[in-house]
Amino acid sequence: MSGIAGVTIDGVAASAAGSTFTATIPVGCGAHSAAVTATDHAGRTASTAVALERACAGFSAVFAPPIDVDEVNVAKHRRTIPVKVEVFALDGSEDRVGPLTLVVSPSDCVPRVEMDSVETYTTASTTETAFRWSADGDQWIYNLSVSSLPGAAPDKCYRADVVRNDVVVGSFAVRVTK
Repeated sequence: MSGIAGVTIDGVAASAAGSTFTATIPVGCGAHSAAVTATDHAGRTASTAVALERACAGFSAVFAPPIDVDEVNVAKHRRTIPVKVEVFALDGSEDRVGPLTLVVSPSDCVPRVEMDSVETYTTASTTETAFRWSADGDQWIYNLSVSSLPGAAPDKCYRADVVRNDVVVGSFAVRVTK
């Protein structure tokens, strides 16, 4: 058996038209790395990361440590990650009004993509359903409980999208470990 049986892009099944595969994935403004996995009829898989850039009107997000947007953020199960982000309009002005939300969904764990351990956790005992503005840090903050992710377990992967007015303005990937 040969030939491609299926392709996923950031965990979303792609449709085929001849030798072209297409999937609609949420991509925030700016640089993004899409995880592409192909499976042949024999069940063998191959994966790669594809760099793309989305130029768009509206807003873009800049994440602060411990979040890395160019790598998969490896986080310990039962910990809380402080997600810190600044959101800017195209004219460079900072958005301090929002509202911002974080939408987290399961995604494929792609081998051979750069991994980076989350260096800092928060001791917060509560998690939010929306970002809060921190005037002290001049940034938006969201306490992301790793154990509250859908089906959270070691070796599960997720895509987290920062959303402003129903538009994704920035994204990052998380992989859960013990």
